[in-house]
Amino acid sequence: MRNEKLRDKTEGKLFHCSIVLLLFLSSVLSLLSSVAFADLPFKKGETVSYRVQWKGIHIGSAKLIFGDEIILQTHTLNFRDVERIKGDADYYPLEVSRDIRLFGRSIQILEKYDQKKRSVEILRKTAGRTSRQVITSDAKIHHPILLIYYCRSQELKLGESWMINLPLAGKYKMEVTKLEKIKTPAGKYLAYRIESFPSEIKFWISADEKRLPLKIEKNDSFFTHSSFVMTGFK
Repeated sequence: MRNEKLRDKTEGKLFHCSIVLLLFLSSVLSLLSSVAFADLPFKKGETVSYRVQWKGIHIGSAKLIFGDEIILQTHTLNFRDVERIKGDADYYPLEVSRDIRLFGRSIQILEKYDQKKRSVEILRKTAGRTSRQVITSDAKIHHPILLIYYCRSQELKLGESWMINLPLAGKYKMEVTKLEKIKTPAGKYLAYRIESFPSEIKFWISADEKRLPLKIEKNDSFFTHSSFVMTGFK
């Protein structure tokens, strides 16, 4: 009986210590997460507005919204696209959904990424039909918009480069090639130019504490060589 009481007392102390330890670790992790998020130049709710151009012609508008997911809304004549992007803490994509209206036709695309298996499953639904495609690779897979936020989280340096892996386009070298002045409807900025080789995507990040995505140029399945030029942010 005495041994049982002693054992119960010991187990109770161990349980209590475990609870205290878990609460402590939870507080530490929460604090670290808050500190890390506070150090980023972008916050939840940040909205960057763009003018969409094709071959220099103004054809529509877009918004890039940062939150628990990143939302890219694009509106042009006879085209609407709402893209929702979910990524991990290292800015690798986990799931991307697109709700597209093209000349009145509905196109829905869902991309499910498995970074451990280095694969992405792409489901495309249009006119009541669903197609499925699975792409595998030998490296982790990136997404252009998450790549922009990754660059915004870093202290950029001229000449630095790294490799990226886009699911449909393949592997590219990204490089910070220039520090230059660019003009946008929102004003003039000193900006870093980051571009891929071969040319697939190019964007400019302001060289200030906000590290704003000032301009984005990309090859797109719907708009070849389209560009997004910042008109404002909040």
